[in-house]
Amino acid sequence: MKNGRGIGVVSRRSFVLAAGVAALAMGVVGHSAVAHAAEGNGQSFDETYDVVVVGYGFAGAMAAIAASDEGAKVLLCDSAPEGEEGGNSRFCAQIVVYGQDRDKLRQYYQGLGQEMNQDPDVLDAYVDGLMGVPDIFKRMGIEDPCIWSEFAATAEGEAGSGGNDETDAQKIKRSFKAICPEYPEVEGSDTVDAVTMHPAYFDGAFYPVVQQNVQASENITVWLESPAKHLIQDADGAVTGVIIEHDGGDVRVGASGGVVLACGGFECNRKMIQDFIGVPRLTPIGGMHNNGDGIRMAQEVGADLWHMHNYESLGMFGGNQYEVEDGQRCTLMLSARFRPSVKGAIICVADDGSRFLREDQIDRHGHLYNHGIWRIPNTASHPHMVFDEAQKAVLEENGHMPLNVDDVIVSAQTAEELAGKIGADPDILARTIERFNGYAQSGEDVEFGRDPEYMRAFEGTLYALPLEPSVLNTQGGPRRNAKAQVVDTDSNPIPHLYSAGECGGVNAFYYQGGGNVGECLVFGKIAGTNAADGAK
Repeated sequence: MKNGRGIGVVSRRSFVLAAGVAALAMGVVGHSAVAHAAEGNGQSFDETYDVVVVGYGFAGAMAAIAASDEGAKVLLCDSAPEGEEGGNSRFCAQIVVYGQDRDKLRQYYQGLGQEMNQDPDVLDAYVDGLMGVPDIFKRMGIEDPCIWSEFAATAEGEAGSGGNDETDAQKIKRSFKAICPEYPEVEGSDTVDAVTMHPAYFDGAFYPVVQQNVQASENITVWLESPAKHLIQDADGAVTGVIIEHDGGDVRVGASGGVVLACGGFECNRKMIQDFIGVPRLTPIGGMHNNGDGIRMAQEVGADLWHMHNYESLGMFGGNQYEVEDGQRCTLMLSARFRPSVKGAIICVADDGSRFLREDQIDRHGHLYNHGIWRIPNTASHPHMVFDEAQKAVLEENGHMPLNVDDVIVSAQTAEELAGKIGADPDILARTIERFNGYAQSGEDVEFGRDPEYMRAFEGTLYALPLEPSVLNTQGGPRRNAKAQVVDTDSNPIPHLYSAGECGGVNAFYYQGGGNVGECLVFGKIAGTNAADGAK
């Protein structure tokens, strides 16, 4: 069913799009859970479409748009309520990887995998798609997208050092230098570039534009608060539809061309975090509805999995032991992005009170240098940030104290007393602080190589704040081929089942900033186009 603007929107509240562009109000259309019965492949369905797309982020929206462009009738569903759909696409920097030289970009992405086995055809499809990213922006109505290298070369003003006073030009120039490329030592890195909607980022502007394109299509119907539960297969194993919880009941929706799983990763599923990544918990930074549903449904029909160990982060955040169930996101990041706050008497300690990372190091999406390899540090179960009175004032001055700090911060006059309050070993914490004081005085951190400028000996009252390791997104999920088809454990395509975006991401080891959005657009387009072709 459609509203007057050409999109079927099904939810329990009015739907508003707003983030960096003018808000678009879309009316609500009522819908019966069983509007009509339909037959297909000898099966009975309550609704039928050419293509069903699960997940309304960049990947799902791109898949729906691509299928619609091929003339397919598309159902786009999302488990989130209105205003929360979009997964990580609402919260990311809206940056997309691009390259000036195709062969060099291919070489670069091969290098990012280090020695991990990678499907060469998938890499080719990914890189070819990234080279066409400006055309995707133009398809979305953005006639003059911002190519970072071109903008940085012509923008006036020097690159800034961060902060709210930076101009858009300074931010672009600083970020271009920092993450284009993110791994300059990898062969082919000199071609890495980025595309944004305009000379700004982290303003949430591109996602609403993508939604406008969904809205503009007469072929796309949207169901919100409608989680997909199970895939439907015929006797030959082909995916013919999906069961969706909608309007209080389960609806059997047929998909003559195929189903596209574009519902993100599993960063909000603690069981999967523990099972696949092997840490007690990670606190999500982005969307709060990425529960691994696409991975579970793909497993039910025999899909192979890949890259389940791999995830991206932005360091550790301070505050209470945030629970995913609380629906809260991280509020304070302790990383090199807050360089003034880590300049002084401040360290990170693990459960026993020992340091486990270089606190002032510039990270690469949470990855820190480790004996020649960039890795996300081994995560302590109960890490803490330990600092003194003077450093507490620095944190407060820079606005890096969490709002609930009074509930969780502890203080003591000695390291032994502080250790008792945070569950650390008193002798180990005392030695850790004593050693750090010695490094600060000698100007050499023999354990982690911290910059002498960023060390100062502890004095007076000691404080400890619990830290939470963060997760931007997980990369793993159902293995896909170059046609965005989900494959089984024998590498055979599961007929009419596709995936895009972070639901089975292609990143095997290192991650280049902007790569996930690029992957959403590239494989969303491939999946939507191929699913639509299957309906013809």
